Amino acid sequence: MKKALSIIAASAVLLSAVQTYAAAEITLTPQQFSSCDFNSDGYVDTIDLIFMAMVSLPEFDAMRDMAAERVGFTNDIEKKILENGDFNGNGVIDDEEGIALVEYMTSNTECKVEDLSLENMTKMAKLMDPKMETGDIDGDGIINAVDASNVLKYYAITSTGASFDTITMLSARHKGDMNGNRIVDSVDASLILKKYAANSVAK
Repeated sequence: MKKALSIIAASAVLLSAVQTYAAAEITLTPQQFSSCDFNSDGYVDTIDLIFMAMVSLPEFDAMRDMAAERVGFTNDIEKKILENGDFNGNGVIDDEEGIALVEYMTSNTECKVEDLSLENMTKMAKLMDPKMETGDIDGDGIINAVDASNVLKYYAITSTGASFDTITMLSARHKGDMNGNRIVDSVDASLILKKYAANSVAK
């Protein structure tokens, strides 16, 4: 557990530096931004930002195996970051790239950057765990009406075009697609409730 938190803490330290910059020296184009879906889940969001931060850390080589186990980091993700994340062309992934991605996300997408506290980074690592079951939005290991409610909340927010900045809503987007159609909506909430009912009867 201490090793897992070392990734989170190191990433939090790096990303907290973003707040000290008035502006990034790099201005991303929409094409550059769209290439930053490093884990190929269909979204560019805080998770991709964290993966970029991990690659830029001096300690990354020592944390590689643990990153693969704990947060689903793969060689393909690393390759994609190195190929698409070097916006300034200096041959490495550095603070400037992370800052540019933060600024683009904050200004142009519905998924604002989360509060990058250690507590929230811990929650984010839990969200990225590939073993986390689809439908378990709050990550408590149980699929129930609370998860369905969170999916409905996500659907309501995104249907109006409003932005969201909570880890729960990010989790709903990543773990709420119960029918695999890449859309999270009221149908998925209904399927979560159906699964909850089936699990309750099984007990």
